[in-house]
Amino acid sequence: MPTLKQKKAFTFLSENIRNPKPIPLGKVLIQAGYSIEVSKKPQLVTKSKGFQELLEENMPDDLLQKVHLETLEAKGLAHQVFPLSMSDEEITELIEKFGGVVQKFKHGETATHAWYFIADHQTRLKAVKLGYEVKGQLSKNDRPADAGGNTYNTFIGNNTINPNAPKARELADETIKILMEKTKSPPVE
Repeated sequence: MPTLKQKKAFTFLSENIRNPKPIPLGKVLIQAGYSIEVSKKPQLVTKSKGFQELLEENMPDDLLQKVHLETLEAKGLAHQVFPLSMSDEEITELIEKFGGVVQKFKHGETATHAWYFIADHQTRLKAVKLGYEVKGQLSKNDRPADAGGNTYNTFIGNNTINPNAPKARELADETIKILMEKTKSPPVE
């Protein structure tokens, strides 16, 4: 059964996690009434039977597993602008080629906007890393650097170029080809 200090520490820790600037675990333990010596070795509290009971009660393994599995399939809503010369079918085919699912089109005077769901690779990567850590197959020292990556958006500003003109289409295609080469993704033919 958790002690009063363990319950306080758990409550403070739960609140601290939601904080935009969380304080170190040692300071959380001091707030809960633990000594400075214990705060220097937080695992004395976090690995204790009572604290583990609180974790299981508030974050049961089956719930964590369910959320983790959902996160491995995370998708995000993306938006892209296409020239009017491309049909909705061509845009859909292109988006589906990369695993996206079109949700909506909006046809403007100079371009077509498409909104679609696509894999959220950053969230999925975090879920995979967490899974390996939990299974003990990835230690803090073995962690690969975040993949990071770049997102390129190409804008044609102030309508200075007609996006439907052959030269504009050629320029857009060449820009996409260069960006794809720089990010080591295969160019779209």
